[in-house]
Amino acid sequence: ARGTLREHSERAFRMRSEKIVQAFGNRLLRDLTLEEARTWLESLELAPRTIKNQLNCLSEILRYSVARKYVAENILDGLIKNDRSEIYGSEDESEPEILTVKEAQRLLSAAAEHSELDLLPAVTLGLFCGIRTEELKKLKWEDIRQDEGFIKIGAKIAKKRRIRNVTLSENAKQWLTLCAEQSG
Repeated sequence: ARGTLREHSERAFRMRSEKIVQAFGNRLLRDLTLEEARTWLESLELAPRTIKNQLNCLSEILRYSVARKYVAENILDGLIKNDRSEIYGSEDESEPEILTVKEAQRLLSAAAEHSELDLLPAVTLGLFCGIRTEELKKLKWEDIRQDEGFIKIGAKIAKKRRIRNVTLSENAKQWLTLCAEQSG
C-alpha cells in the first residue's frame, strides 16, 4: 500500500503465497501444525535457496497473522537454526567467479566492438565497480559522476534501499570515455 515493495518482489511473494494455498487448500492457518509445514517444505524438490524463500514467505504470512491476531502464534518460531538447515539443506555459498585479465579484456573488447548493443557502460561498471546487474539496469548517466570519481547508487536503485557511492576506478573512467552517447 505504501508503494515501497518493488514489483518483482511483490510478484515473487504472490507466486510463493499461491504455492502455499495450493499445498494447504482451504485450511485455516490456525489449524496448521509445525510438523505439517515442515513436511511440506521438506517435500519440495527445489533448490535450497528456493525452499528457504518459500519458508520465509510462509513465516511472513504467519507473522502478519499473529500481528493481526488471526492466529495465536507463528508455528515456525519453533524452528531453530539447525531445523531450518535440515529443511532446505546447505546453500551453495560459493564465491562469485572472477574473470582473468584476458577474459575481462575479451569481454570489454567485444562490448566496445558491438557498440550497437550498448553494453560497454554496463560491462565496465560491472567489472571495475562491482555494481549488481539489477542496479546497472536502473542507472542513468547522471548517476555516474566521472569528474568527482564515483557513481551514486540511489535508494530507489540499491538492493537494500540505501544510497551508496561506488568509487570509479581509473580503468573504468578510461573505458567509459569510449562510450559515445552518455545520456539515458
